[in-house]
Amino acid sequence: MRRFAASLTLSLCLCAPMSRADTPANDDGPPPAVPTPTEPRPDATPVSAPPPLAAAPAAEPQRSSAFDRVLIQLNWGDDNLLVGAGETRENSPDPNFSRCTRTQIDGVPHRDCSAGRTRLGLYKAVPLRGGLTVSGALVVGLAVVTDPESSQAGKYELYDQGSYLRVAKAFGSSLSREFAVEFYPVDARPLTLGFHPDLEWGTKDEFPRNFRRGLAPGLKLGLDLDGFYVFAGAKSALIKSPLEVELENEGGNRILFSTRTFYGLLGGFGYGHAEGFSAEVNGGFFHKGTLSKEGVIGKPILSGGASLRLMWRQGLPVGLRIASALYQRATSGSEQIIQTPSYEGHLAWAVSGEGTLRVQDLADSSRPNSTALEWSWASHLGFQLRVGNTRLHVEQRNRSLTYIVADVPGLIPYSTLPDGAETFPEMQALVSVDHRLGDFTLALTGGVRMPATYRGPSVEGSGTDPASAGVRTVVVSDADAGGWYILPEGDDAVPVWWAELGFKWAPAKEFALLADILFGRDQNRTQVERDSAGHALRVYTEPNVLSLNLVGQFLF
Repeated sequence: MRRFAASLTLSLCLCAPMSRADTPANDDGPPPAVPTPTEPRPDATPVSAPPPLAAAPAAEPQRSSAFDRVLIQLNWGDDNLLVGAGETRENSPDPNFSRCTRTQIDGVPHRDCSAGRTRLGLYKAVPLRGGLTVSGALVVGLAVVTDPESSQAGKYELYDQGSYLRVAKAFGSSLSREFAVEFYPVDARPLTLGFHPDLEWGTKDEFPRNFRRGLAPGLKLGLDLDGFYVFAGAKSALIKSPLEVELENEGGNRILFSTRTFYGLLGGFGYGHAEGFSAEVNGGFFHKGTLSKEGVIGKPILSGGASLRLMWRQGLPVGLRIASALYQRATSGSEQIIQTPSYEGHLAWAVSGEGTLRVQDLADSSRPNSTALEWSWASHLGFQLRVGNTRLHVEQRNRSLTYIVADVPGLIPYSTLPDGAETFPEMQALVSVDHRLGDFTLALTGGVRMPATYRGPSVEGSGTDPASAGVRTVVVSDADAGGWYILPEGDDAVPVWWAELGFKWAPAKEFALLADILFGRDQNRTQVERDSAGHALRVYTEPNVLSLNLVGQFLF
């Protein structure tokens, strides 16, 4: 037990934005990492395009460029103040400058805990005649590897954060009518499917990471017409996968692997305005590699799905709830802490419902030499209300177990669940209330989650020790096997709950400070220990989690 520990995240965002006086009216194109008309919005706002590019004046076109979103970030974090380094399977080292809180207890997926991260974005737009504008952005990140068990821990890595080239044609003088083509030469990060970040899919991880070589570049075509939009896109990945040819190598490896290009096709459309009803649909089809299981070697892995969201909103967007984990998402980016929601008007509200259905063709676990379809689904309901300076967020989320592990692909990699196995979907609900007093906002959040479970023979990746063998219940909280817990024989999963107190101080639009303290209880966490006789036993670990987090940013 520790006497004291803390978690601190400090960020500095340097930006040279152009003022309206220095920038031509037709140079309001979307800066790097800003959601485009076809990208899911983290705050679940209805369809709205970024400021489009108006027609260029008849005079000599004006060019402009700017450094945008230069982010220097330093983390000092700890996952759980109640346990010490090495005491549990999820190693929680003493507080240090290369970590942020990574607890799974609050159920926030897609969290990006890259620490010591520096982000540089270079953006330039060149308006041409006839309403045509060409633009581009180079967005690069520099991060510290934060996994304490990794051999690369503490080292830096360079990665792309959505660099793009863009050609846009504006129709007339309207700010909401344009056609655009966007190219993503390194990674098509903004081109994804689904709407709420918890349900996001169609990312580069749609192509299995273990065999993918590099990222997933691509392109997107989009048309925006006064509240209606439609888009189509494609992305590709190099994947090392087996061929349907077996080598004549008695007693040795008979599988021939080859690195090939595989594609995904994405598209969608929607209609809506700043207020009132909106409806959006998107979906995709992916050829994500080939199977490596005996009897189906080289058979294609095909996947697809569709997402639908309906929403009704009145007033200005209510904005994200106060929780530091939401600003650590890989989907929304930590710089959004500076974006304080508008409190104009006395009343604003929004209600939304979203559903996603996916399917993929995997090796049939129960029938040798054949494949079978594995279906997965997820849903999200949300209600946001602001009355004066008080806001209320209510959310309910469901995810099937197969949805959580769809990108692996499958709980048993590249295979369907065996016949007779029992699964239970994840169900989560939370309520958050916050109140603003001048520059200060105080928030209280509470949530409960029944985790997804699998009950059947031990699955690959969850442990093969004697304490894990036989028919067991496996709690699945994450796609990675590190987020699975095998329960002792005969035990069932129990609900996880947490409470969080948050605080935000935003004295200026360039500066914001957010802090929160979270306490939760997860009685499903287990690990393997040995008794005095050397026998392996599956035992429960510390169920309580207490974490602190502080995030600060300044924007120039």
